Amino acid sequence: MKAVVYRAFGGTEVLEVAERPVPEPGPGEVRIAVEAAAVNPIDLGSRSGFTVQGASVTTDSGKVLLRDVSFASVGDSSWFGVTTPFFFGWPKFAGAAIVSMIVVMLITAVETTGDVFATGEIVDKRVGKEDVARALRADGLAT
Repeated sequence: MKAVVYRAFGGTEVLEVAERPVPEPGPGEVRIAVEAAAVNPIDLGSRSGFTVQGASVTTDSGKVLLRDVSFASVGDSSWFGVTTPFFFGWPKFAGAAIVSMIVVMLITAVETTGDVFATGEIVDKRVGKEDVARALRADGLAT
């Protein structure tokens, strides 16, 4: 199969197409055929040797970026599974993120209230507390 590989840091000039053996998926893995792919700016920057948010990408000899697909092992998997709670560790909450989400939800609530009253005027329906409450619940669930 053909694969796009890189062996050194650099821009698109270090990417090359090479022949690789078709990988066979192991237990619990699948092989995916890629019809088209792109390199985003962060990947391009990290492959050029720049650090991205304090981390740099290390390369090995001929790292494979694109592969083929096979869902052969999907048939061997169980029909039901149980997700392990906190598999990646306990959640961490940053104060700034919490405050930001509260501000976003307040703005959303104000916008939804305005939308409900505007819609009520358009259709000549008197909007009550219950109408606004239902709209806020629906928008909160959707957000």
